[in-house]
Amino acid sequence: MNQTLSCRKRKEWRLSPGAVTGTQFFHACCWLYIVGFFLFPDGFGFRLGYLWSAKRILLIACYVGILANRERLNLYLADVRKAVGPNILIGLDFFVKFYTGVYRTDIYCIIGIVETALMFYLLLYIMRHELSVERVLKIVRGVLLILCLEGIWEALTGINLFGYISFASDGWSSYATRGGGSRICGNAHHSILFGVSLTVLFFLSCVDYEKKKMSLFQHPWLFLLSTVCVFLTGSRAPLGIYILGLFLICLFSSKNERVKSFLFFFLFLAVLALLTMAFYRTEFGRQVMYMVANMWDAVFRTRYADSFGGTAEGSTLYRDALAKVFDLWYFNKLVGRGASYALSVVIDGFWVRSCDNSYVGTYIQYAYPGLAVMIGHGVTILGVCLRGLRKKKNGLFAAIFVATLCYFLNIWYVASMGTYPLVWMMLALSYVALTEGKEKGEPVPGEA
Repeated sequence: MNQTLSCRKRKEWRLSPGAVTGTQFFHACCWLYIVGFFLFPDGFGFRLGYLWSAKRILLIACYVGILANRERLNLYLADVRKAVGPNILIGLDFFVKFYTGVYRTDIYCIIGIVETALMFYLLLYIMRHELSVERVLKIVRGVLLILCLEGIWEALTGINLFGYISFASDGWSSYATRGGGSRICGNAHHSILFGVSLTVLFFLSCVDYEKKKMSLFQHPWLFLLSTVCVFLTGSRAPLGIYILGLFLICLFSSKNERVKSFLFFFLFLAVLALLTMAFYRTEFGRQVMYMVANMWDAVFRTRYADSFGGTAEGSTLYRDALAKVFDLWYFNKLVGRGASYALSVVIDGFWVRSCDNSYVGTYIQYAYPGLAVMIGHGVTILGVCLRGLRKKKNGLFAAIFVATLCYFLNIWYVASMGTYPLVWMMLALSYVALTEGKEKGEPVPGEA
């Protein structure tokens, strides 16, 4: 494919210098869109009746480039036609959100799925024709490094650099704390969402695509920085699921890597435990102990976190109450309340206004049909990954499998808010990797 693209660009140069300029500009837009997809805050942009985020502007710019070139458009449409499985998912998603939007007179239901479909098909096109899967993985590693360095800066200074480029700056205007410790937010709306994003990006960074292998210590510095930043988010769900993901990465590694990965994994845990005990009386040591105790309390309903200046009991009981939304009679089981609905209900003495559970949130907005479609997204990606592991023996599919599983576990504890596009990205990445090399004799943009 890279050879095809090189021939294409050389041929366009012979046709006219203007064609080269147009191709290079489009390629730059595609590259910047992928970078921005992982890096830019949702609020980075301006509001003119509607939030024109940098991501949306780049999405439009890429589509203008596709529509302006007939051969490029033909390639795009061919990709759309061949994506049978994803098309079914998008069709079901559109059906549920369209009838909900019409019934509830909520245009944002329809806008949301249209934008999602355009995003997914553009990701397919970019990964297949402009940037290779390997190049996208390199971008993931670069973005992860930037996010980790910014997170450490934020922890040391209390200044979130993304707050200076975000239109919706309220999410970054205060430095969150839990149990007396600082929590970093990075480019997300909340610390826990930043932790969710870090887990996904790190698991994808464990892949050596050229050698088709996956290793926990593929990039040791990224492992160290990511682990530190997940701790610094102060979020127990991402921390617990991140540790689970590390174990799964070791488990799914090749035979040659598995023993070494497990050895280093347990060595890392041992070193962390020793450092924590050595610096027990410092803020760092107490913060680590608080995080571990908080996570343990959430799972086993204990009260160990009280010893470190806080408790997880309140948020745990709140989430328990939130899960009872499924039993409330006045939420329609087939038609949701729509994307614009603001939750406000009293359950077990809690005034439930924030929906810190994506499954509950999806049920409220789109009822059981929408919830079934959302679960279908995860099941489809896991299925594609298992098929890819069987047919291509590529560690990328194992990494996406772990990242997807951990993501869908994570969003039981948090609203997806801005992170759900990662699901569509992982579907596009796994689908392109699975079908890579199947298409022969494709038309080439710019050729006469």
